[in-house]
Formats: sequence, structure tokens, C-alpha cells
Amino acid sequence: MRTSSSQFERRQSLPRFVCRLWAGVACGMLAAAITLVWFALHSLMRGEFWWSKFNVAAGWFYATAVYHAGLSWVTLCGASVIVLFYCLAGACYAWGWEPVFRTRAFLTTAFFAVAVHVFAAYFFWPSFGPFARLWFPWTATAPAHVVLFATLARYPDLYIRLVNDFGDTAWLRWKRPQPPAGSLETQPSDASFEARGEASSSADSAED
Repeated sequence: MRTSSSQFERRQSLPRFVCRLWAGVACGMLAAAITLVWFALHSLMRGEFWWSKFNVAAGWFYATAVYHAGLSWVTLCGASVIVLFYCLAGACYAWGWEPVFRTRAFLTTAFFAVAVHVFAAYFFWPSFGPFARLWFPWTATAPAHVVLFATLARYPDLYIRLVNDFGDTAWLRWKRPQPPAGSLETQPSDASFEARGEASSSADSAED
């Protein structure tokens, strides 16, 4: 039995959930990259080493040794923890996109960014150690979560682009609404025939 090209493409397409997760992690990765640059600049503006926040973020694994570790594997470990946090935030946003965030996307995205900021301020940053709050004040973390909001605002466009390239596009009716049945858009042949008829009648009248 032969397999048609449309059936083959349908089998090769990614599920919608995978495209959602992919787009969310991509937005979180972009937010994490910008946040790492901002954290380094913030540390320099406060007269600290640029890697100080990254070292403190490795407190889960190195405990109090992070405060005198210097630029080392501790720095890379802490930066990876921050990247993982924002990637998980993007994944959580993608998980709730279809049932929750799809309507009133701007307000729900802003609410989600605020929720991430509050969670990080009370649970995530303090979990690195008893003095971690000193390295992660609101002046450093609030701009980072504004960046998270800005990157997540790009999520719908990125999601649709991934579905168009790798997923099944048959469900995208909310992005491209179908015209009502019986409209002229669904009957291009009739419309073109009427246009040709009008043109011929106008030409006949001109000859007369």
C-alpha cells in the first residue's frame, strides 16, 4: 500500500505540545542569556567581580565555598542554574499557554512574570544560601524579569512559526479564520467568471 505525501508529512510533523514546549524553552533561553549579561553588569556597577552572582547561584552544590571560589567551575555551575531556572519558567508558560494564556495574552504574560519574580525573591534566590539575598536585590532581579516578560511576549509568533515549519498546521484556524460558507472567497471561479462577464458587457457597450 502506498503512502501519500500528505500522510507522510503528517507522520513526520511534531505534536503541538512539543512545539509549545520548544517555543517556551527558547524564550526562556533568550531571557536567561540577557539576564546573565545584566547580572554581570550589575555586579560591576556595584564594585563586585562580574562573576560574583554566578558563584553565589552555585550554593546548592558548593555551600559556603562559593564566597571565595573565584572564577572557576563554580561560576559555570551557577550560571547553568540561572539558565535552567529561566528555561523552566518558559516551559511552565508554554504548558499553560493553550488553556490559560491564549486569551488576554498581554495581561496573563505580565501576571506570569510578576509571579516568577515573587517566587524567585522569596524561594529561589534565598535557597542559594543565607547571604544570597545580598547578591540578588530587587534592583538586579526586577529588570531580569522585565526581560522575561518581553521575551515571553514573543511566544505566540515563535510558536506559530514552529508549528508552520515542523508541526501540523491543520488546527491553526484561530490564526487564519476560515471564511463563511457560500462567501465569494470560497468561490473564486464564480467571482472571476462574473468579473469577465462585466468586462465583456462594458466592452460591448463601448463599441455601441
